[in-house]
Amino acid sequence: MVKVAAVQISGYDKGELPRDEFDPSGKLVPCIDRAGRDGAQLVVFPEYVLGHIEVPGPATKPISEAARANSIYVIVGCWEESGDGTFANVALVFGRNGEIIGRYRKTHPAIDHFEGHDPWKRPPLGKSRRWMLEHDPEWTMQAGDDLPVFELDFGRVGIMTCYDGWFPELPRVLSLRGAELIVWINGRRGTVEDFNRCPMRHFTWAVVALPLDLSSPIFLNRAAAASREHESSTLPGLLGLNQANASVDFA
Repeated sequence: MVKVAAVQISGYDKGELPRDEFDPSGKLVPCIDRAGRDGAQLVVFPEYVLGHIEVPGPATKPISEAARANSIYVIVGCWEESGDGTFANVALVFGRNGEIIGRYRKTHPAIDHFEGHDPWKRPPLGKSRRWMLEHDPEWTMQAGDDLPVFELDFGRVGIMTCYDGWFPELPRVLSLRGAELIVWINGRRGTVEDFNRCPMRHFTWAVVALPLDLSSPIFLNRAAAASREHESSTLPGLLGLNQANASVDFA
């Protein structure tokens, strides 16, 4: 039996750039501690919640320490900055020892603005780099080109981020590569497309999916409703900590 904790929590949003004296990593630590006390093997946080950061760096240090102190795996989203000015939408995987043992780069950009009549084929013209970062960063991010499967001590885990999950090929490929658990993280607060009014509107999601095999239904544990306007004042730092008991033999 594997216990997974999915956390709803707000941090940096999609187009938010770093702000002085705002570091959401400290909000994540109590959630990791609680998941550890409750016996979870893995705790999952939303997409880009840590914002634009260097990896490793000051934002990842508290998470590393909490993962090591609780001997728990952690998956958390960020915009990972590179020294050459490029960046990527990344899900970081922390091992039980606190080390970063893996990264997944989002492969399907979720873009919101475009030029011309054909939707989403060309980026808007005449926009500065800062405008793109604040309004449509996935036009300029470094998209991933691989679908890795991570070997954890309880099983093999794949990751999807946001728009990735709208393409059935991704979970199929991850399953064919041996994934026994698929984690789907999300941070979007709007609809995916104007014609597709999906229920993730105004929510921050951390979703865990467990494929039993390629033909069986997928078990989903959803943690939702953590946009700032919906945050509970009664559970600061622990909003929406949810757990799923996955009764699957990983042997």
